[in-house]
Order: sequence, then structure tokens, then C-alpha cells
Amino acid sequence: MTYAMKLAAPLFLATLTTAQVAQAGSATGTMNVSGNVQGSCTVSAVALNFGAITPGSVTDAEGSIGAACKTGTTYTITIDGGSSLVDTNRRLAEAESENYLEYIIAFDESRAVDSYIPANGALVSNAVAASSEAVNYSVYGRVLAEENSAGVVGTYSDTLGITITY
Repeated sequence: MTYAMKLAAPLFLATLTTAQVAQAGSATGTMNVSGNVQGSCTVSAVALNFGAITPGSVTDAEGSIGAACKTGTTYTITIDGGSSLVDTNRRLAEAESENYLEYIIAFDESRAVDSYIPANGALVSNAVAASSEAVNYSVYGRVLAEENSAGVVGTYSDTLGITITY
């Protein structure tokens, strides 16, 4: 090794060491990470079937509406007025004529007036799903005696729309 190389070697090593130290250092920061699990629900129903309606007698029926929502989802179930609604009265329509039987639906088995569910009224409001398992809500129907006293022979039906809002 020449004398010049011997003198240059320590200078070269000092430069390398200085360069490495000059690049040493760090900075820290943060990055936010987030996500959102959206609520979702499905709705199902068991028919409200009055069966044989005896003229002049009260005829009751029971059905149910099921709601299956993701855990923690807040939901409301509403029931519309049906396909034969007139004013605020739900009606069963006879398919072959223009005969109708008015009926009510309620959320309580007593079918007391204060438990009636009006057209576009809520069966349940602001319920919170405790699990993703379906919850069934009973719906009680009644054709009142005075409404079916003049019922014409035939098959009567109606279709109710059920909406679950979440």
C-alpha cells in the first residue's frame, strides 16, 4: 500500500462513518384505520288466515312477522293498509264481486282499540337486534261481527305490505 493510500484510508473511513451518522435518524407518525359494518335486515311473514268466517260473528286470526337483523341494528317494522284499503279501513276483497269485509290488525292478543295498527303504522319501533337470529312478532286480526253480517259467499283476501326500516 502506498503512502498516499495509507493517508487516504482513514479519511475515507471517516467520510463513510460521517455519512452513515448523517443519515441516521427517524420520524414517527400515525395512520388512522377505520371501517363500518352496515346494518342489514330481512323480513318474513306467516299469513293471517281467518279461515271460515261466520256471518254475524267475530272471527279472529293470528299471524306473525319475523325480523332478522345484524346484531346491534336498530329497526322499525311498519304495515301498510293493504291492497283494498279505503280511507283508513283495511278490507278483505272477494275476488268475483265487489264485496268487502273490513278487518283490523293489532299487536296485542286482546285486539283492544289502543293496540290497533293503522295503515302504515308501526308494529315495532326502534327495536335493537340483540343477535342475528330472527325475532317473531305476533299480529292479531279480527273481522268484527257487524262487518261480516252481510258477507256474500266467496273467498276474500288482502295483501299487506311489510316494511322494515333500519
